Amino acid sequence: MNKKLAAKPQTFATKYLARIQKDYPQLELSTVDWEKLLTNARIRLWQLELSKDYTDEDVVLEAVHRLNANIEKGKPIHNLQGWLRKTTVFVVSELSRKSKDKNTSFRDPADFETSTTLLKAMAGACAESSTDEDDRHLQLHKALSKLAIEKQQLLKLRFFKDMSWQQISDYYAAQGKTVQSTTLRKRGERALEELRQLVLQMVQSQDF
Repeated sequence: MNKKLAAKPQTFATKYLARIQKDYPQLELSTVDWEKLLTNARIRLWQLELSKDYTDEDVVLEAVHRLNANIEKGKPIHNLQGWLRKTTVFVVSELSRKSKDKNTSFRDPADFETSTTLLKAMAGACAESSTDEDDRHLQLHKALSKLAIEKQQLLKLRFFKDMSWQQISDYYAAQGKTVQSTTLRKRGERALEELRQLVLQMVQSQDF
């Protein structure tokens, strides 16, 4: 995506619509609420700390490009606004993954230890047509429920109850289970990665 593209939300249609119509003449976009799409993209970028590297316009233009690609493949688009909105979510998730691969990743124990807001970010990333906070958390819990019980418990103790790895180790010890904090951290890394993949799969499976 072209990082040089930048415009205020209220001028997006004026600045880019003619270009979009020229590049993708088969697209009918008169019903699209561009400001809502831009706001959604901006929130996602902020949640995943990508606002310094990408703009909401970058994300929306990429979503339009993917819309055109899907139409050319003959894939039906039943709800244009909803499809574009979910695609912006997926685009930002992709950018986040690429950014972490390029720079630091929560696979790095030092980064993982301080990433207690990651689940909240993922909750935002898997939102559908609603921006309601409760709805996002319900969806996150849906993805979490697909993990093995042991992994669910570990993530809930670490992120929902905000327990340190040593506190979790002590918690297990009280139940007669001896597990070192370093071992728990490695298990947590793997469980969090698995959860992240589930969240992305949920986004991808929504009529993309």
